[in-house]
Amino acid sequence: MSKIIQFFMGWMAILVCLHLILLNGFCLYYGFSGLVGVALISLYMHATPLPYILYLLGGIGFCFIAQENFVRINWLLGKWLMIVGLLSLIAIIVSEIAHCFGWLEARFSLNHRIHNI
Repeated sequence: MSKIIQFFMGWMAILVCLHLILLNGFCLYYGFSGLVGVALISLYMHATPLPYILYLLGGIGFCFIAQENFVRINWLLGKWLMIVGLLSLIAIIVSEIAHCFGWLEARFSLNHRIHNI
């Protein structure tokens, strides 16, 4: 496998991990209405160089993995991302059930009203 493919797989792995962290943080607290927060943070975050630097570091890190170990590491990363994704989905569903029963009261909303000072 070429180093270019390894670089882009590292880039995508970091991209997926960062968005999974954002998704968990917002949706566990706000329920599914937190997806708006994830979209806004992702939109504004990508106007700065920070996420691209993190993606670049992930890509460069993957380039240093030896060819014989890359397939195994890539398979393990995919397996753990799938497990974490499923656990996150279960936690978000439990959070949404808690919102429905009134145990959690947080709602994500954007207040567009201009207040007189």
